[in-house]
Amino acid sequence: MSVGSLLENSQEDVAKRMSLVNPLNLQEVIRPRTLAEALVHLAREDVAPRPLAGGTGLLTGTASEVRAVIDLSHLGLDNIYREDGVLHIGATASLQDVAENPDVRAVGDEVLALAAHLSAPNVQRHQQTVGGVLVAGSSHHDFLVAALALDAEVVFFRPEQRDTAQIVPLDTFLVEVRDTPRYLITELRIPLPESAYIRLERVARTPRDDAIVNVAVALRVENSTITQARVVAGGVADRPVRLGAVETLLAGHTLSNVDLKEVETRAREAVTPMDDWRASADYRRHLVGVLTRRALANLQTPISNL
Repeated sequence: MSVGSLLENSQEDVAKRMSLVNPLNLQEVIRPRTLAEALVHLAREDVAPRPLAGGTGLLTGTASEVRAVIDLSHLGLDNIYREDGVLHIGATASLQDVAENPDVRAVGDEVLALAAHLSAPNVQRHQQTVGGVLVAGSSHHDFLVAALALDAEVVFFRPEQRDTAQIVPLDTFLVEVRDTPRYLITELRIPLPESAYIRLERVARTPRDDAIVNVAVALRVENSTITQARVVAGGVADRPVRLGAVETLLAGHTLSNVDLKEVETRAREAVTPMDDWRASADYRRHLVGVLTRRALANLQTPISNL
């Protein structure tokens, strides 16, 4: 074999290897050191860069059109802390960071930490970031469902408003912002009021599998009366959804006086699930009712001990 043939074969081997390590056909990896610098790059039209933290969404998706990414790992957005009654979770904090953090574990008898733990297997928990979950998390993502029930807020910036953070409720973000182009999430904020209780219930094919349907119920209670209720179902639409009819039924009542059978009926009627290979629409609707009732039943004991 000639030297020319050897060189040609070598180049082909390199190209094949590069196609494996560079499945996105990347032309540029941008590593900004400040948020302002990242936002400048996010505004670029030439390569339309995507923010990159854990990378699981891009690498497991079909985003072969992505030509540039903005590496967020140097921006210091991975802090988790509690301040003035609010839990702050940085956008690049991993799900494992969330699951292990003592401030997170103190929320709702460790329910939020458990939700992060259940959301992904071990390796993926170390890679998936909170920001990535907000942008690409499935409708049945346990952490996303629990955060929505806890009235979480999303803090993000747009390139055209680099000096002003935008803060919106998570449910608003999922409907109005999530699918829009060019924004950079910096943190998730969760208020921590006193006398707040949360419960997450889920059904999956196996204990470690993704939830088929999950329901999170969060209640604020004063003098044994429910002053605010949040009921969120996952796995029944393209995003987690609040069950407003059930929330209205609960607010202003003591939990011991709530008709759980009526709650179950209202929960089933509040959703219009889809059929897919994992479960039928009827089965999902049935699960929403059962899990909502179960969550409230499991909250009765801690609330009655007030």
